[in-house]
Amino acid sequence: MTIGHVNGQLYYFEPTSVDAFPGISTGAVLRCVYKNRRWIVSRTDNMPNWYVAADGMKAQKLSSTVDEALKYVGPFNAPQQWKRAKEDRYDPYTPAVR
Repeated sequence: MTIGHVNGQLYYFEPTSVDAFPGISTGAVLRCVYKNRRWIVSRTDNMPNWYVAADGMKAQKLSSTVDEALKYVGPFNAPQQWKRAKEDRYDPYTPAVR
């Protein structure tokens, strides 16, 4: 799979070739681990309600990404997840710091 940029925070995944990706049968599960870099620095920077669309197909939401709870996003509990570069001094606020 490759990833392409549409606009703003809108991206798409695309098979590298039809031969490499024959499709997903009804009821089958395709596991895709997506690791974003640089500009997502908190769990809430991830957008919910991802969907799949193709020519001749009605768009379908990915059930694992539905709702605002962001259950599909892992915890942000390590500095390498929120620091974009070695010069970045940002650290998430704790209740005590706020």
